[in-house]
Amino acid sequence: MTTLSDRITEVGPRYRELAQILALEHNASLQFESCTVDRDRLAQQIQSKQAELNNLTESSKREFQKVRKLKHLSLQNAAATLTGKKREMVLRGQENYQHAFDIEQSCKRDIEQLSAELGVLAQTQNQAEQELSRSRHAKAELSQLLEEVFTVSDPAYPYEPQLKAELQNYLSQQEAATRDLGRFKDADHNLVEARRELMKGTRMVDAAISYVPFDLFGGTIMDVQQLTLIEGVRRHTQEAQRRLNTARRVLPELPHPATLDVVTNNILLQMRLDINYVDIAWKAKAQHAGALFGTVQHNIDSSLRWVRQYIQYTEGALERLKIAVDSVRASLETERRRIVEGILSGEPVDGRADDVFDQPPPMYEAPPEDEEAPTADVPAVPSPLQPTSRQSIPSSPLSSDMMTQQSEPSYVSHNINNPFASH
Repeated sequence: MTTLSDRITEVGPRYRELAQILALEHNASLQFESCTVDRDRLAQQIQSKQAELNNLTESSKREFQKVRKLKHLSLQNAAATLTGKKREMVLRGQENYQHAFDIEQSCKRDIEQLSAELGVLAQTQNQAEQELSRSRHAKAELSQLLEEVFTVSDPAYPYEPQLKAELQNYLSQQEAATRDLGRFKDADHNLVEARRELMKGTRMVDAAISYVPFDLFGGTIMDVQQLTLIEGVRRHTQEAQRRLNTARRVLPELPHPATLDVVTNNILLQMRLDINYVDIAWKAKAQHAGALFGTVQHNIDSSLRWVRQYIQYTEGALERLKIAVDSVRASLETERRRIVEGILSGEPVDGRADDVFDQPPPMYEAPPEDEEAPTADVPAVPSPLQPTSRQSIPSSPLSSDMMTQQSEPSYVSHNINNPFASH
């Protein structure tokens, strides 16, 4: 089997080439930044000079027109001839025009010189940019080269495997946190939409109960308008439960998922809706549904607080993990290059390993699975077109676990980076 030293010796020439390219990266970066600053400065100077040139061009045109009018037939020419000052005025006008023309040409030369300097800077910056691009490709190739070389380990260099394991640990946490953050946000969206549907349903329940028909002295038990409102309540209830089911499927770790149920004990959904047959207890059932909506909204608020705490925790963990990944990756590359250069120079370096290596506590921990999640079935959402039964369904009170105010869930963890841990 090929040893680490043999692998390093085999790729030694290519490693030295890439290292030489990377050695020029710092100077190329400084040159690129310097050219950028100088180009901005010259561009501002050219812009200022161009505005000045426009004014000088207009001035020289005016002086030229004055001289032209003095030399040709015009009122100004006739007046100068009568006073005997034509020659003197022509000479003075020519001097003024020549002076304006000279200043204009000088400004043009300044612009040409600045433009030439800008062109040289642009060429230098382009060369520096090409050098930086070459360095980036060399850096990527060098990282790939080191990754291939260090697929085998050497007991003489135990620090490199430790750094590699630490990097893999952080990358795994980063992947899990990124995946979970998407689930948290998806669940948050569905919970918010479910709460909005229940608020609409609550308003419709209140409107149906407090509705006063136009005919105050007769009529049916339920007005057509009230029937329409109750049908709207049922539609919003079904949509709310669909959203709640989606949130529970996306995030099964939600605490007390069984309390996110607005259809199981909702007798309003089981009531027959027909203008020719009206349940005499429809108002009581509507009030029961309104109370159920309020309870489930409270449960949704508790779930939203839990989800948003985890969103905040996960976003912070991702920021910390990015810093940790970059730091450990840089340390790993430095250690690998130190080993390679030592072997290539014929003077192998020491392993520089820690006596006792313990993985640092995780920066991100996924939420624990709720005990109810494996056993709690997602409530079935009734179809809007499904006819309700004619049988009388006894009114069942709200379950005590849904009417009882939830206590905030507590979690036990010894991770110092987990804000939900109880120590």
